[in-house]
Amino acid sequence: FLLHFLDCSQKRILNNYEVIRSELVKHGSGLEEKKEIIVLTKSDLIDEDKIKVITKKLEKKFNKKISSISINDINSLITLKNLLLSEKNKNKESVLKKWSP
Repeated sequence: FLLHFLDCSQKRILNNYEVIRSELVKHGSGLEEKKEIIVLTKSDLIDEDKIKVITKKLEKKFNKKISSISINDINSLITLKNLLLSEKNKNKESVLKKWSP
């Protein structure tokens, strides 16, 4: 899967993600088909309510998992790590279910 890091202190977060997606479609050689997680960075720079609003907009519009992180918040980094491990394990289980001798 892919991680897209978006600076949540930017004004045009939705547009920034759409630019990333359009570039993947144009030049991604199949990357646009992979599962994605959107990571909002610098979450310490804006208030928590605004992060929740941004998260809901992104989830509603793009139907992707969203995580917000700050280098100043170790718990947010641990949460992202746990999400990544969870997705990795889901992928591993999916591959094992598809494989048969």
